[in-house]
Amino acid sequence: MDIVFKVGESEDVNRISMGARLIAVLVFFPALLFPDVWILKILLLTGVVFLFYIPSILLSIVYNVAGGIVYLLNTVICFITGRKNEEFDRYLINLINYNMKVSLGLSGMIDQYPHIDIYGREKDAMPFVVMVRSENSVSRLWSLLRITGMVFIIMIPWTVLLILSNIVFGFLSLAHWGILAATGGANEPIFRLMEKILRFQVRVSAFALGLTNQLPPFHGGELTEEEIRFDFSDREDSSTFAQTPDDFYNVQQSSGLEMNLVVYTLLLILSMGLYSFLWLIRISKKMGHDPFSIVAMSLIIPLLPLSVVFSRYYRKAEKIIKNEPSPFLEILVIIPVVNLIFGPLIIQLILNEYDRAKRIQDSKY
Repeated sequence: MDIVFKVGESEDVNRISMGARLIAVLVFFPALLFPDVWILKILLLTGVVFLFYIPSILLSIVYNVAGGIVYLLNTVICFITGRKNEEFDRYLINLINYNMKVSLGLSGMIDQYPHIDIYGREKDAMPFVVMVRSENSVSRLWSLLRITGMVFIIMIPWTVLLILSNIVFGFLSLAHWGILAATGGANEPIFRLMEKILRFQVRVSAFALGLTNQLPPFHGGELTEEEIRFDFSDREDSSTFAQTPDDFYNVQQSSGLEMNLVVYTLLLILSMGLYSFLWLIRISKKMGHDPFSIVAMSLIIPLLPLSVVFSRYYRKAEKIIKNEPSPFLEILVIIPVVNLIFGPLIIQLILNEYDRAKRIQDSKY
């Protein structure tokens, strides 16, 4: 067992929202074919419920492009050293987790909008779990197959099945919306079949991204070697959703502090600077500040407030790891414009050190 994927049913479902999704999709093509029929145009307005997913979908493109670059870097590292970069692996697992958030939300399996930050946490956690077994040592032969692209030829049968399963998943989503709109509750067989399809997608993605060299089975059944108990009752604490076996990485139980600096730089460049605000929102929460006030102040009065914020966060980060602040580093996080580049990198580097030390300490107990 290398991959674990489980979805819990949402207790509170907005029946109107599900009905609106169904109507919008069913009238979409008729509205295109018969543009003069005004009733179709009115019904098409029900598709406004999908607009709230646009930020998540657009940012998922950024995250997936960054994931492709990280995958290539990780593969080269594997070929040279025979070991993977653990922080790169964690980003790729977070990427799969985020893609599942978007899929689960759009399909109505979880009636909730995902956080737009790949490392962000929803106020009420989405009831699902993605766990991947860590494999630090890998075969250089597999790395060579990935560098040359041969692995994607091997994956052709899985890719074809993935495309077909996505088509089936689309029709199942329509049925799922209709049932939820009519009854307020999910049909168990349809829900679990959708879960199996998504589990297959998770396993194919994990193999394609080099997280495992175990080719996924053609069925979407759970392959558990040990009993894993799932409990999605406490939505405020996602760490209680499942007992994580040894050597597995569970996104829901991560601190949300650690972030590889190469990954941050890639997201910053690919998002044209937008991700810096998402990073600031997440870190300000961790530092006990109001994210809205911090970001609003930074936008209204550019540069100077960030110098104050970065200086405070730098000092607090050094305090967390019990180090004395460096005057040179503090100057770098204070100087306007310069701190836009070095401020987040310096603070994130310290937080990475703290998070890594904490995980090592926890593993001893």
